[in-house]
Amino acid sequence: MARADFGLDAISDAKMAVDEACSQLVQPAELGAVLCCVFHEIPEGIAVSISTRTNRPFLPSETTFGWHVLTTLTHSVRARCEPIPGETGGTTTIDLVLAPGTSDG
Repeated sequence: MARADFGLDAISDAKMAVDEACSQLVQPAELGAVLCCVFHEIPEGIAVSISTRTNRPFLPSETTFGWHVLTTLTHSVRARCEPIPGETGGTTTIDLVLAPGTSDG
């Protein structure tokens, strides 16, 4: 992240945001499911997608303190759930955009 012009405060915020997004997906995850984090450098900063397979369709509540933390620490955040055809579960993903100046100014 330092290569992408992130200051120390922005790096700390980014780590906290990714940790919170992962925490949001641990409880609804299927037993034995993998939690996958993918990072991409984009013009706005770094895009992060955190996903896991869930027992049932699941979207995190946007009214929780955890979601408020995500919206405060990131440039943008959104959640999506893709059902798995023929099954009761799905894949839930939280997409974050981490910007170098999100909270440094």
